[in-house]
Amino acid sequence: MTNSLYSHWQQPKDGWLQVDTLDMHTGGEPLRIIIDGFAELQGQTMIEKRADC
Repeated sequence: MTNSLYSHWQQPKDGWLQVDTLDMHTGGEPLRIIIDGFAELQGQTMIEKRADC
């Protein structure tokens, strides 16, 4: 990367939502796990939690 890529970067403003994630791949398929910054999903089973998204 060159320095010019960083010249347009700005610090996020106060009050912006910060979401912490873990990005990886499993067998070449992308996977993103949200670790923090998003509301807890409601439901007892994965199907119920998926419906709450």
